[in-house]
Amino acid sequence: MDGRNAIIFGATGGIGAAIADALEATHRVHRLSRRTEPAIEFTDEASIAAAAATLPDASLMIDCT
Repeated sequence: MDGRNAIIFGATGGIGAAIADALEATHRVHRLSRRTEPAIEFTDEASIAAAAATLPDASLMIDCT
């Protein structure tokens, strides 16, 4: 898992959660949604900036929104 970070947007929904769960065997998974901490709301620039500040570089990003 060295350096293998996956960022999943929409990770609390059914599809996003299933993808995040499956990736945990091979990646450090960072789950983001309106219900996670930090929360992310794609219509709010400050929310996006705050979430981005907490995330590492990623080898994989998936949008399940």
